[in-house]
Amino acid sequence: MPSIRRTVGIGILLIVSSVAAASADPILVTDGRFVAASAIVNAQPPTVVVNTPSAPFSPFTASASATATAAAFTAQTTSTQHSSLGSTLFSASGSIDSSADVSAPEGFAFANGSSTFEIEFDLSMPYSFALTGSIAVDDMELGGGFGEVEVSLGTEPVSGGIDVVAGDDIRFGSQLLDFTGVLPAGRHRLLVEASTESVASDGLAHHGSNFDVDFALTPTPEPPSIFLLGAGTVVLATKRRLARRGITYLTETRQASVR
Repeated sequence: MPSIRRTVGIGILLIVSSVAAASADPILVTDGRFVAASAIVNAQPPTVVVNTPSAPFSPFTASASATATAAAFTAQTTSTQHSSLGSTLFSASGSIDSSADVSAPEGFAFANGSSTFEIEFDLSMPYSFALTGSIAVDDMELGGGFGEVEVSLGTEPVSGGIDVVAGDDIRFGSQLLDFTGVLPAGRHRLLVEASTESVASDGLAHHGSNFDVDFALTPTPEPPSIFLLGAGTVVLATKRRLARRGITYLTETRQASVR
């Protein structure tokens, strides 16, 4: 029996170790979230507004607005973002809208901005990921400039740089996101950015873009961990079988002695 107890104890220890490894949360490394807006008309100094989270990795709900006017010239930008970082779920939505209006000759108006969600994180073991949501850029472009949304999930190899695992980049229309896969242990970066630029020297320029994205992570134990978990399960099953046989043996012995 002592040998059985030792075997069972080892099996339980293996299971606990495996579960502990599987529950290791991602470690957040850098927080690059911000909203920015700028506007300028003619030769005036630009109006620039930038907002960032009050504390790294805290919930972030903010907007940035910039307006510049002079006589018949107007430039304005509004950028917003709402994002949160859970232990295994990142959620972010953002939008940016810019316009430049020149309704008189010999004028210039320029407006641009960005809503940027950029997070770097470390994984101590492989994780399955699901990157889902939608991105869109106004499909009616007026005047000069552009609207754009970029989504990029990358992993940092030992040699440096970033290898893109999943992503998309649009300047027209809309796109649904549905990327899945496995990220290895190591450092990774998720970037989602909506940006616009509107330029006018005659008439109106207007552009808008937005995103609504969820990024979910699920621990994926490596083969050795799965083997240990399976070994522990086998040990416990063996213990139960031995216990049942012991009870049957004692019952049969008692019945024989009564007879």
